[in-house]
Amino acid sequence: MNTVRQSTAPSTRNDSVSAPRSRRSWRLALVAVTTPVLLAATAACGDDSTVDNSEQATNTGVPSVSSSASPESHAPESSSSAAAPAPEAGNSAPDANDSGAEEVDQVPAGTGRSEEDQKYLEELKNNDIDLSKVDGASDPGGVEDQLIAAGRGYCTAKAEDRPDVFTALAAGQLQTQGIVDKDPQEIEKVIVDAADSAYCS
Repeated sequence: MNTVRQSTAPSTRNDSVSAPRSRRSWRLALVAVTTPVLLAATAACGDDSTVDNSEQATNTGVPSVSSSASPESHAPESSSSAAAPAPEAGNSAPDANDSGAEEVDQVPAGTGRSEEDQKYLEELKNNDIDLSKVDGASDPGGVEDQLIAAGRGYCTAKAEDRPDVFTALAAGQLQTQGIVDKDPQEIEKVIVDAADSAYCS
């Protein structure tokens, strides 16, 4: 009986020692499992705080934009006030333009044409494009000036190796307005030949 009692006593002691060890191991396992969860929750809270901080930053950034915009809104006032004397200095410009316009009005009709212009108009007349019957043809900006511009534009485009759009447009206008009773292509050829003879050579 004594031997039996001695043999059973150590087993109870071992059980009492192993029980705390098993509890510690479970605690360590729980800590190992819950630690990542707690870290993830902390990170999520941190993300929320960063979002809140970013929102606060954007909200606080709005007044800075408006405050920076307010000086710009005042800037045109200062610039306009500073630029106010400018029209006074430029008042002499309209006088010069008016005097120039008066000088142009005083030029007799038919003068101011270069020799090339006269030759060009003569070539047109000799090929059935007679502009003398058109009212105001020789006036500034009239049909003669338009055809002269078309001829010079043709030669400029030819020299720069660019497509010509001037002569076709002028020929179409002459035919549409009833100034010349010909096919637009025939009229264009007359304009091109006259321009080659007067301006392009």
